Amino acid sequence: MAEIDCLVIGSGPSGVACASALLAAGRRVLMVDPGLTLEADRTAAVDAARAAGPLSPANAAWAAPLPGRVPRKLIYGSDFPYRDASEALALDPHGMGAEPSFARGGLSNVWGASALPYTAHDIADWPVSADDLAPHYAACAELLGIAGEKDDLAEWLPLHGEPQAQLRASAQAATMLDAMTRHRAALHERGFRFGRARVAADASNCTYCGLCLHGCPDRLIYSSNRTITAMQTNTNFTLRGDIVVETLGDAVAHGKDRNTGAPVSLEANRIFLASGAIPSTAMLLRSADAFDQTVTLKDSQYFLLPLALFRGAPGAREEKLHTMAQLFLELRDAALSPYTIHMQIYTYNSLMAGAVRQRLGAMLEPLARWGDAHFVLIQGYLHSAHSGEIEMTLRRDKLEARGKPSLEARRIIGALVRKLMAHATKLGAMALPPLMEITEPGRGFHIGGSFPMRAAPSKYETDTLGRPFGWRRTHVVDATVLPSVPATTITYPVMANAHRIATHAAKATA
Repeated sequence: MAEIDCLVIGSGPSGVACASALLAAGRRVLMVDPGLTLEADRTAAVDAARAAGPLSPANAAWAAPLPGRVPRKLIYGSDFPYRDASEALALDPHGMGAEPSFARGGLSNVWGASALPYTAHDIADWPVSADDLAPHYAACAELLGIAGEKDDLAEWLPLHGEPQAQLRASAQAATMLDAMTRHRAALHERGFRFGRARVAADASNCTYCGLCLHGCPDRLIYSSNRTITAMQTNTNFTLRGDIVVETLGDAVAHGKDRNTGAPVSLEANRIFLASGAIPSTAMLLRSADAFDQTVTLKDSQYFLLPLALFRGAPGAREEKLHTMAQLFLELRDAALSPYTIHMQIYTYNSLMAGAVRQRLGAMLEPLARWGDAHFVLIQGYLHSAHSGEIEMTLRRDKLEARGKPSLEARRIIGALVRKLMAHATKLGAMALPPLMEITEPGRGFHIGGSFPMRAAPSKYETDTLGRPFGWRRTHVVDATVLPSVPATTITYPVMANAHRIATHAAKATA
C-alpha cells in the first residue's frame, strides 16, 4: 500500500470536483499544483478598496481598459493565472489562442462563470450518457452555487438541483428578454430556446458594482480556491504547492519543486490528472515517450457578434449591474448543424464601451453614447465537429501547438448571422456582421479531447474512467478526455465528469 492514498494533480475545477468526490467517499487526498497566487500587494489593495467602497469600474485601480480586439482577461489587474506555465512547458503556439495555467485554482480565476450542462442530444455518441452524468452535475452544482431559474432553457438543459437566487437583469437584458418572450412560440418553431444566464456567483450578496470582468472585489464569483479553502478543514485533505509534475506512470508521478528544481517522486494508490488540457496532453505524451507524435485538441469555435437593440436603455452607462453573461440563447437547426449552437449575451460593460470608443474615436462620442444604450454582444460557440482544432506535438525541446481553422465554422456562423437578422424583430436586436470577430482555435478556452474516452480505447485514447495506456490506477479527469467539445459551457460538464470518474474510482479495488 502506497503512503499516499489518492494523488490529485491540479487545483482547477476538475481537480477540486475530483477531490470532493474522493473525500466524500472517505479517501485521503493529496493535491499538488505549481501554486501561483495573486500577488500579496494586489490582494491588500483589493481588500482596502472593498472596505472603503463603493466601487465601480471608474474608481477601481485594477479596472483599466484592456487593449486588443479580443482582450486577454486579467484578474485584479494581474496576469498570474497565465504566468510561467507556457515557459515551463516550452509552449510554441502557432495560430492558437489558448493558454495553460500554473495558478492555484487554474483558469477558474478568470473564467466567465457561465454554467450549463451538455445536452443529451450533443453527447449522444459518448460512451458516457447524460443520465450517467446527472448525479454528478447535482454534486458539482452544490460546489459552484449556480444562480439561475427554471425557464425555456430547462427543456434542453436541465437544472440539476435547486438553483440559487438569480442575479438582477440589466435594463438592456430585460428589454431583449421581453421581446423574445412576446415571440416565444415563433422562436421555438425556428429552433431557439432562451432564458436568463446561469452563472456560478452569489447573487444574494452582489453589490452590482460592475467589476465582474475585472475581478469581483467581494470574491462572489466561483473559483476553485473557494472549494480548496473548504476542503482544507478536512483532515483527509492535504495541499502541497510548488510542485510541477512532468511524467506519470501507473500510480506514480515524477516532477520537480518549482522553486528549487529538486526532483520529486510521488507514489499513490490512485492518481488523478487534472492539470488542464494543454499541460495534461504534454504530460501524457512525455510519459509515453511519444516525441514527434501529434495528437489533436478539439476546439469549440468562439465568435463575437455585436447586436444593436431596437429599444435601448439610455441609463445603461450609469446603471448598477453585474457584467457577466445576462442571457443565454440556444439554437438547434438541422439546416445549420445537428448540434446546439450556444450564445451568451452580454450587455453594457466598461470593456465593451472602451472597445467601441477605440474604434470610433473622440470625434464620434455622440455615436458611442448611442452605442452604450443600444449595443449588446453575443459571445458564441459551435460544437467541435464544426470547429477548428489544435495539433499538439511534443518535441525534445518544446511543445508545438498549431491551430487549424475551420472553413465550415465560418460557413455555419455566416448562416447563423443571416438567421438572426431574419428574426431580428423577434429577438429585439439586429446583428451587426461587419463588427463580428471569428477567433483563432483555442481563443475561447473551450478545448479538450486529445486523449478521448472510448468504450474500447486505442493507444492515444482513454477508457470511460479516463485511464490511458492500459493503466489501472491513473485517471485523467480534466477536459483532455472529452470525446467532443459541445458548444455549451465547458467547466461545469468537465467538473461533473471528473466527479463521476473519482466516485467510481474510489470504489475500485484494482
